[in-house]
Amino acid sequence: MTGTTHIITGITLWLGVSKALGLPPDMTALGCAWLGSVMPDIDEPESFIGRKLWPLSYPIKLVFKHRGAVHSLLGMVAIGALALLPRGPCLGWAAFLVGYLSHLLADTLNKSGTPLLYPFRDKVGFPPNKRYRLKTGGIGEVLFLLLALACLIALI
Repeated sequence: MTGTTHIITGITLWLGVSKALGLPPDMTALGCAWLGSVMPDIDEPESFIGRKLWPLSYPIKLVFKHRGAVHSLLGMVAIGALALLPRGPCLGWAAFLVGYLSHLLADTLNKSGTPLLYPFRDKVGFPPNKRYRLKTGGIGEVLFLLLALACLIALI
């Protein structure tokens, strides 16, 4: 998935969760969902977040490779715990985790899948047959993005 798709998906999922929980609109939480939705790509120095946090991005890619540990539930918990340190549990922290999770789930739709259960290296993908998964930047991703945008508009 491209960064734009991850951002739209993360914001949409957060708005859906917050509406389901009856939470009032919160721009800080929305920003945290946005940040969480791009954070797994810190393992790719050429990504949006990788370019912004390049001193971290390069070593992470060297150690874990792209779509390694930070593209897993363990990575989400570890980075989520680091994000929790400054303030303790808050709405922004929950939004960050929802955005992060949206990235992981969206990447399961890609041809290569994602190692959700890292350190186990098997990659999870949906549908199980790679032939039916989306190609990054392909027409399938464009259709997925349009669906996410439609959901976002419905939630607003």
